[in-house]
Amino acid sequence: PAAPLETLTQLAIYGSPRGKLTLQEIYSAIEERFEYYRTTDRRWKASIRHMLSLKSIFVSTERPPTAPGRGNYWQLD
Repeated sequence: PAAPLETLTQLAIYGSPRGKLTLQEIYSAIEERFEYYRTTDRRWKASIRHMLSLKSIFVSTERPPTAPGRGNYWQLD
């Protein structure tokens, strides 16, 4: 895809019904929309983890203990 991972991540979060996603949900949303990320080397996932912690537009919020899955939610600032 011509768009950078930061943009794809923003689109994934923005397009989610809750306006927030876990890291695994971000991966899934990108893989569902772009075949390239289903078939390529998995290093792009490390890039997303790194970017989420560095870019201030991405805000980590705690996931309630009753919510399924693991990890915090990520939403846009």
